[in-house]
Parts: sequence; C-alpha cells; structure tokens
Amino acid sequence: MLFNSLPFLFLFLITYLIYWNVDVPAKKKVLFVSSIVFYGYSHITFLIHFLLIIGINYYLSVKLWEKKKRGNPQKVF
Repeated sequence: MLFNSLPFLFLFLITYLIYWNVDVPAKKKVLFVSSIVFYGYSHITFLIHFLLIIGINYYLSVKLWEKKKRGNPQKVF
C-alpha cells in the first residue's frame, strides 16, 4: 500500500482513532492487527511473508529465552 494513496489515509485514520481510544493493554493488539491489514491489503503473498517472518521471529525468541533461563545464552544453534 502506498503511503500517498487514499486507502492508506483511510486505514491510517481508522487505526489512529482506534489506537487513541482504547486502553493501554489493547494498544499493542490494535497495532498488530492494523499492520496485518496494511500488509495484506496489497497482495496475499505479502501477508503470508509477513506472518511467516513473525512466526520465525517468535520461535527464535522463545528458544533464546529458554537458553537464557538455563544459563547458556551463548549458543542457540
């Protein structure tokens, strides 16, 4: 989605209004959902790529956290 397009302006305005009208714990969820909508608006392949990267990063961060808890954060792989 181009930053100078009308759909971007419309979705950004909706996101902005929702973000500032929800409580603090829900703000991250609003940003997460709106970023998925922004990426998925252009093409489904962008959305699949975005969700795949999110999944990989989440998996690796969980593995790093487990290693840190055990006291050996130097080598993950």
